[in-house]
Amino acid sequence: ISVSVGSVNATFAPADANGNATSLDNDGNVRLKVGDKIKIRMAGFLPNSNVETWMFSSPVLLGRTKVDAKGTINSDFVIPASMPNGRHRIAISARTADNKPTTIGLGVMVGEPEAKSKATVLLIVIPVTLAVLGGLLLPAVTRRRRRS
Repeated sequence: ISVSVGSVNATFAPADANGNATSLDNDGNVRLKVGDKIKIRMAGFLPNSNVETWMFSSPVLLGRTKVDAKGTINSDFVIPASMPNGRHRIAISARTADNKPTTIGLGVMVGEPEAKSKATVLLIVIPVTLAVLGGLLLPAVTRRRRRS
């Protein structure tokens, strides 16, 4: 996922614990598990300044890094074991090349996707199936009665 605002460019790349890239889930969310990594590549920042990467809803510091002499950041951060499942936001606080504070955020989901309820499927599929079968059988039964 890439973001560009003014002179600032950021790329977020979710990866599993082995560093292999992961794709978005079926709902289009960045889905991470405890131990997975978020690879952050950014440019357009104040050279040699400090950067903090946080995970919210309850603030957890993922780590600190330093911007290199070219104004870029190239860091990986691990999702900690203390992070509960659910919706979260990764926020990077840094200083732009003109020394203004900035925060860039990315919404993520932590944990396995919730299993869809089988009851919902049963409450929809069974009545629809019965209605279709009834619609197919009713005309045949009506024709038989007319002939008799």
